[in-house]
Amino acid sequence: MKHIGTMQIPELLPSQALGKIASSFYYVHYETLVEELLEFIKERGEEIPAFGVVNDKMEPIGLIDQNQLTSLLSRPFGRDVLKNRSVKKITMQRPSFKLREHILVVSEYLAEALSSKEESVFIIIDEAGHFCGTFSTLDLLTFLSDLSRKDIDLAHNVQKRIVQERQAVLTTHLEVVASSTTAKGVGGDFYAVKKIGDSTWFITICDVSGKGVAASIVTAMLHGSVETFDFSRHNLVDFVTHVNRSVFSTFEGDKFLTGIFLVFDEKSGRITILDMGHSYFGLLRGQKLLKVVTSNENLPIGITPQIEPKPSTFTLLRKDILILVTDGLTEQQNLDGQEYSMTRLFSVIKTYREEGPESIRDHIRRDFNRFRGDAPYHDDVTFLIFRYPDAKEVEMDLSPEQTMQWEIA
Repeated sequence: MKHIGTMQIPELLPSQALGKIASSFYYVHYETLVEELLEFIKERGEEIPAFGVVNDKMEPIGLIDQNQLTSLLSRPFGRDVLKNRSVKKITMQRPSFKLREHILVVSEYLAEALSSKEESVFIIIDEAGHFCGTFSTLDLLTFLSDLSRKDIDLAHNVQKRIVQERQAVLTTHLEVVASSTTAKGVGGDFYAVKKIGDSTWFITICDVSGKGVAASIVTAMLHGSVETFDFSRHNLVDFVTHVNRSVFSTFEGDKFLTGIFLVFDEKSGRITILDMGHSYFGLLRGQKLLKVVTSNENLPIGITPQIEPKPSTFTLLRKDILILVTDGLTEQQNLDGQEYSMTRLFSVIKTYREEGPESIRDHIRRDFNRFRGDAPYHDDVTFLIFRYPDAKEVEMDLSPEQTMQWEIA
C-alpha cells in the first residue's frame, strides 16, 4: 500500500472560512491500488464521503467520491476490472479552493453547481497548495441554510425590539396603546409613537409589502427615520417625502409600504394626517363610528421616486377613539372563510370603550383569537388605539363631508 491517511484542519480559522465546512479529510496516494483502497474502507467501517488523490508532494490531482466508486464497482465485473489498477485511473478532476477562502465567495463561484440536483464534491488546499480535505455542495447548502436561519432569527429579534408586541403611552392628554403580532418569522408591520414637541406627537402605522429579511430592512429604515428626523425644522409632509426617497433609492420599487402618518396636538386636539394608500383607520365618537375621508391621491411609499403627499386635518373631541390597523387584522379569515371585519372590530371597541385603551386592546386580541380559532394567521396583525382623554371639550370641526358612518350589525 502506497499511502492512505487523513489530514487535520487548523483549529484557528475564521468562522466563515471554507475549512470550517470540510466533511472529509482522507487522502490516497495516486499509485495506491483500488483494491487497497477498498480494503482500507472496509477496515474503517465508516462512510467516507470522498478521498483526495495526491502526489508525492501532497498536492491534489483530483478526488474519488463514494458515489462514484460505488457506481464503478456496481458495473458488471467492475471490481475484477479495477482492483489491480491504481486509483489514478478512476480519479476525477475537481476545482480546488483555499482553506481560508470565505464560504460566501465560494458559494457565488459554485452557484450553478448549487442549483443542480446532483451533489458535487470539491477539494480544499492550504496556501502552499497541499491537500487539506474535501467539501460537497450539500455541505455548502447546509451552511448557507444555517446562515439564513441565523440571519432570519437576528432580523426577527431586532424587529421585536423595534416593533414591540405591546406598547402603551398614557398621559393626561393622550392615550395610545398598540399591539403587533407577526404571522411567521420576520414580519412587515411597523408602528411608532413619539413626542416631537412640547404638545405634539408623531404616530404612524405601516404595512411593508412582503415579509422576511427584506421587509425587516424597511422597518429598520422606518425606525431610523422616526428616531433621527428633525420635526422641529420639518413637517409631516417632509418626513414622508424623506422616507419615500430612502425606500425607493434602496429598493427601486421592489419594496413599498402603505401607512398612516399623523401629527397630533394634545392642546387643541388637532390632527394632521397623511394616508399613504393605507385607509385602515376610523373614529369612534360617542355612539357613531366614523371613517375620516382623506386624499385618495396619495400613493404608497417607495413605488415612485417623487411624491407630493396631500395631508388632511381634523380635530378630535375629548373621549374620541381613533383606531389604526393593518389589513392582517381585518382580512384574517376563520375556518369558515369569513373575514374579521372593521364592523366587528368597532363593535368590540364600542362595547368596552369605558374600560380604557389597554383593556380595549386586550378585548380585541381575545375576540380576534376566538374568531380565528385554529386558522393560521393570514398576515401580520397590528393595531393602535388612540384615545383623547376626558377633559374640557374642544370645538369639533369634522364636517359631514369628511365622514361616513359604518353600520353595526
